[in-house]
Amino acid sequence: MYFVKTLAGQQAFKERHPDLPQRLRSAFLLFDGQRSLSQVLAATAAMGVTEDDIQKLADKGWLELRESACTDKTQAQVPGAR
Repeated sequence: MYFVKTLAGQQAFKERHPDLPQRLRSAFLLFDGQRSLSQVLAATAAMGVTEDDIQKLADKGWLELRESACTDKTQAQVPGAR
């Protein structure tokens, strides 16, 4: 699964929303649509970030699944990919 930040999430980050503590801010920054959920969890495991934490961010509307159009766009740039 690949997540991206939403506009609402970016605003919460900017405003240092209390539901986005430092450990989750660190994880939030890594969600760029290029890193998978498992990669972000591995990178933030020492901080205690869990899949449930990430799900809560998604439930708040601060993260969303990457659109498949993004994948299609990337594939269109690779010669011979369809």
